[in-house]
Amino acid sequence: MARSVRCAAAVGVTCLVLGTLGLCLYNTLLYTFVTKMMVLQEGSFIFSFWKDIPIPIYMQFYLFDILNVEEVLKGGKPAVEQRGPYTYRELRNKTQLQFNDDDTVSYVNMKRYEFVPHMSVGRENDTITTLNIPAMTISWWLKTQRAVIRDAAALGLLLAGEPLFFRRSVSGLIWGYPEPLLAAAQRFAPALVRDDKFGLFLNQKTNSTDGVYTVFTGLTDPEKFAYIYQWNGMTHLPYWKRPCGRVNGTEGIMFPPIEDIDKPLYIFVSDLCRSAYLTYEGPRYVGAVPVYRYILPREELRNGRGDTACYCGDT
Repeated sequence: MARSVRCAAAVGVTCLVLGTLGLCLYNTLLYTFVTKMMVLQEGSFIFSFWKDIPIPIYMQFYLFDILNVEEVLKGGKPAVEQRGPYTYRELRNKTQLQFNDDDTVSYVNMKRYEFVPHMSVGRENDTITTLNIPAMTISWWLKTQRAVIRDAAALGLLLAGEPLFFRRSVSGLIWGYPEPLLAAAQRFAPALVRDDKFGLFLNQKTNSTDGVYTVFTGLTDPEKFAYIYQWNGMTHLPYWKRPCGRVNGTEGIMFPPIEDIDKPLYIFVSDLCRSAYLTYEGPRYVGAVPVYRYILPREELRNGRGDTACYCGDT
């Protein structure tokens, strides 16, 4: 009996020690397990999800319809009506993958967009009245040119009858439409005007790409998982004054394991040619799964003050 008691006590002490050790090492073991799964290499758990993202991604557009064109032309203030959302599903897949010796992988993001009627307020061929952006852009550029060029171009605009406002379809404004003014300008200044179409996201609806990405695989440094090392061969974009313009963060689809919720999450937005950051708002649940909710802070929308001043050019 005494021997049985000693064996039971030994087993109990062993279990207690192992249990205590397991609790102490739980977070470390879990972190190690997760980081081993989250490596961008063929055959890894996360690789196929990263390469061809199965989760729906939506882009929603809101446009402003000008309601009182005649009053505006007489010097009145514009009255506008917000129209939207017009929703498109974004489908991405990564091609031309090249694994590099420095634990990075380079690739091209191929994108296409499909209209989602049930998540939109109308159809793609809805029309709105908006500012004639091509004519306004050319007029603004002419202010910097010699008098003879300004006069000739002004005469051309007058003869062409270019209006200050016009009606265009939602699809045309977003993805592009043939613009006679740009076609004419292209004949005279092909180096300046490279396309005879205009659109807010010109030529991006099908088989488009936003450049070449080089990101860290997370193999040697899990904290850099999916972080962008270069975009189109650049670590810092020349469009902004420093310190703005640094290529920083991930694409916004995947992030390294979050260890400190007080640290912001950085994402790179190629459409804006800049990085932005998200801050922790609080815990949430998706079904029964606990998640963290991050939001874009108001500070990122400041009009040229503080850290965002370097995005305002020479103003």
